[in-house]
Amino acid sequence: MNQEIQSYLFNQRGYTKIDINKIYTQVGKAPLVSTTVIFNDDKDNRYFYRKEKERIYQYSMAPVQGVDDGHQQYKHKEN
Repeated sequence: MNQEIQSYLFNQRGYTKIDINKIYTQVGKAPLVSTTVIFNDDKDNRYFYRKEKERIYQYSMAPVQGVDDGHQQYKHKEN
């Protein structure tokens, strides 16, 4: 899954290896597979990606530590 998300970020979103600090995938409940991306220029935030029916998309964001107080700025938020 990490490679699929990385491919999505590089080929569809225009990022490069230099832009990415860390990518890791976790399996949760229901079964939910979620990939977390941390960008080099925004190391305080995590971006969550998922794949459903061959479609990859960003579904959430959160600070690396603490909780989002509603004032958090996310540089890589997708619409």
